[in-house]
Amino acid sequence: MINIYLFQKEKYILVSDYPLSTIRRRYGHSFEILTNVRDKKNLDIISERIKRQYPKLEIRTKFRTQIIFTDEMRNKIRQKKLGKARCEVFKNKMRIRFKGVSIFQGHKHKDDFKKFMSEKMKNNQLNKGLFWVYNPVTNQEKRIKDRNKIPEGFRLGRNHDSIEEGLYRLITHSSTRIPKGKRSNKDL
Repeated sequence: MINIYLFQKEKYILVSDYPLSTIRRRYGHSFEILTNVRDKKNLDIISERIKRQYPKLEIRTKFRTQIIFTDEMRNKIRQKKLGKARCEVFKNKMRIRFKGVSIFQGHKHKDDFKKFMSEKMKNNQLNKGLFWVYNPVTNQEKRIKDRNKIPEGFRLGRNHDSIEEGLYRLITHSSTRIPKGKRSNKDL
């Protein structure tokens, strides 16, 4: 929205798309709002009408400039920022913002990619002889070598929620989960 302001003492008219709070901060409170214009197309007609009403006053314009970044400009800005260390205040803000947030949360692998990954892992010697165990209290999962030496509090197998969500469970799933002992026939 474009506003037209009348400054009687300074003897000029200001045409601007800045918000009213910005105009008050820059020019003070000694002005009067003449009219508002929604489209720039109508601005010429209205400004001509205002010139006829106030022939002795000068008309000034102040519009916000919108910068359009080209790919070349973006690369230059990126290269300038590359390699610079961030300040500790910024690092702490980012730590707080992304604490507990997973990169993969909300995404799913497609079936063909799951098949590809399973075929790839079949011949993998790193996982050979390892068994999954999980602790239902702490929701911790890990792999062990000996199936007979399961750590205390752990169960053999994987946590059902982590398999469904691709190891990145949502907190709401774990809080709404009903323990096995308290399930009724309706829940099954």
